[in-house]
Amino acid sequence: MWERIEMINDVATIKKALKQYTADQQVKCIAKVCSFEGVKLLGTIETYGDLGIKAVIENNDGEIMKVYLNPDDTLKTILKKVRKKLKKAEKCNNKDARCIEYKKCNGQKKRLKSGYDAVTIDLPANENVIVTSGFPEKIGTGYKFKLPAGYDAVVQHRSGVNAKGLNILGYIDNDYRGEVSLTIHNSNRSPIVVEKGDYIAQLRLVKREEFTLAETDFSENDTQRGGNGFGSTG
Repeated sequence: MWERIEMINDVATIKKALKQYTADQQVKCIAKVCSFEGVKLLGTIETYGDLGIKAVIENNDGEIMKVYLNPDDTLKTILKKVRKKLKKAEKCNNKDARCIEYKKCNGQKKRLKSGYDAVTIDLPANENVIVTSGFPEKIGTGYKFKLPAGYDAVVQHRSGVNAKGLNILGYIDNDYRGEVSLTIHNSNRSPIVVEKGDYIAQLRLVKREEFTLAETDFSENDTQRGGNGFGSTG
């Protein structure tokens, strides 16, 4: 009996030593790769099963990303994984590309598609809804977005949808990561059916402009129009 307990303890010790050795080797490899690529290795966490680790790295733009390593990853494999992460971050930080990251949710299977002008994204409905006059309906799209730095987004109805009497207008803040939902208004007297999969709205990026507020005693007559309101311009 005592011999069996001692043997089990020995096996546990061997497993622990093997795990520590594997983790140490992975840390050494990821450290070499990060040094070669000129990025910072912020730390590692033992995860991904019994022997894998998760490495946290920071690129030259200050963006933090995670790289998951398997226990059988070679130095070459780790290099490929790190370069893939860096390439994706570089693409998404490219000001010309203005990369919009997205992922599906709530069982969405419909693909995203860009508009003809390539500056809008057509959003589909992810459920069936009957929109009656005077009673706005909220409908999910089944998509979550990560907007590029420096940009928010506006969402509005497609022209064909608006021609039927439906109106959609919304705004997405840059830091929002939840599902994009749409509020639909029906300007007709008759109910309108929106079917799951119908492309009903368009998303367009808008540049974020910072500003400050200042309460002042400015003159209302420093322009030709002044304080003249509705109908004053013809």
